[in-house]
Amino acid sequence: MNKPLMMLAALVVALSAKAQNAYDDVVSAIVNNNAELHALSANAEAQRFDNADANSLSNPEFDMVRVWGEGPLGNKLEFGVSQSFDWPGVYSKRRQAAALAAHAGMLQVESARLDMDVSVRLKLNELVFVRKQISVNLQLEDNFRQLADAVNAAAKGGEITVLDQRKIQIEGYQLQNTQAELRQREARIVAELQGMCPQPLTLEGISEYRLTPELPRDEYVANLAADPAVAASAGTAEMERINAGAATLSRFPSFSIGYRYVDELGDRFNGFTFGMDLPFFKNRNARKAALARVGAADLSTNSALQQRTAEIDGYITEMAIGRKQIEDYNRVFGDDKYLGLLLKAYEGGQITVLDYLNEVRYYNETTLMFLGSEYNYNNALTAVSRYAR
Repeated sequence: MNKPLMMLAALVVALSAKAQNAYDDVVSAIVNNNAELHALSANAEAQRFDNADANSLSNPEFDMVRVWGEGPLGNKLEFGVSQSFDWPGVYSKRRQAAALAAHAGMLQVESARLDMDVSVRLKLNELVFVRKQISVNLQLEDNFRQLADAVNAAAKGGEITVLDQRKIQIEGYQLQNTQAELRQREARIVAELQGMCPQPLTLEGISEYRLTPELPRDEYVANLAADPAVAASAGTAEMERINAGAATLSRFPSFSIGYRYVDELGDRFNGFTFGMDLPFFKNRNARKAALARVGAADLSTNSALQQRTAEIDGYITEMAIGRKQIEDYNRVFGDDKYLGLLLKAYEGGQITVLDYLNEVRYYNETTLMFLGSEYNYNNALTAVSRYAR
C-alpha cells in the first residue's frame, strides 16, 4: 500500500474509533447518571435494611405493677424485664433468605441497568438512522442543484421547456420538506436522550452505528444463565426454599425468659420468668405458601430462559436477513457513483429530465430500503449483544 492510501486508512480508523468513543460515552453518561436507576438502587438498599430488621430479636419488654393497700395493709411493687425469641434455627434461615433477597435485589438493579443500556443504544441507533437519511437527502439536494444549473442553461438555449424546469423545482421543494421533517425527528430523538440524563450530552459525533462483533448463537445462549434477570429469578426461587425451611421451624415453640422483682408488704422477692408460645394456630400455612412461591419462581425462571432463547433466535434471524440485504445493496451501489453517472448521462443527452427524475426516485427508494435494513440489522445486533456481556 502506498503512503497516501496508508494515511487515508489510518484516518478512517481514527475517525471510526472517535465515533465509537462518542457513542459509548453517551451510553455511560446516561446509565451512570439516570435518576430512575439511582432510585431502584436506593430502594434495593432500603429493602436490604428492612430484611435485616425483620430478622432481629423482639424488643425487650418491661412491665411494672404498683398498688396501694387500704387501711393498715402495706403497698405492693412488682416489675420485670423479659426477652422473647423464636426457635433458634429460625434466625439462621431468615438470615440466609435475607442475603439471597439482597443479592436478588442487586441483580434486578443490574438487569435494569442493562435494559437501560440497550434502550439507550437503540435510541442512538435511531439517531444514526435519521442522520444517515439526512445525509442521503443532502446528497440528493446537491445533485439536484447541479441538475438545476444544467437545466437552466439548457432552457436559455431553448433545448428544454419551462415545464421541465418546473419539475426540477417541485422535486427540490419535496426534498426540502423531507429534510425539514428529518431534522424535526432528529431534534425529538436528541431531546429524548437528553431527558434521560441530568448532564449535557455531546451527540454531534453520533453518525455511525457502533461496531459490535457478532457471536455464535451458542455463546449467547450459554450466557443466559448469567443474565441478571434470569439469575435474580433463580435466586428468588432459592430464597423461597429457605423461607419454606424457616416456616417449618417457625411451627416450633417460641420462648420468653425474664427477671422478676416483687416487693409485697415489706417482703422482697427476686426470680426469673419463663414463657412458651405454643404455635397451635398461627402460621399454619406458611410453609405451604413458601413452597408455592418456590414453584412460581421456578416456573418464572424457566419461562424467562425459554423466552430469551426464542428472542436470541429471532435476533439472529433478523441479523441474517439484514446482512444479506446490506450485501446485495453494496454490490450495486457500494461505490457511491450512481448519482454522478446519472447526471453525466443527462448532460450527455442520453436521458431526458423525466428519465432522470424517475431514476433518482428509484435510487432514493432503494437507498432508504438499504438504510432501513442496516438499521434493523444493528438494532437486532444491539439487542442480542446484551447476552454477550
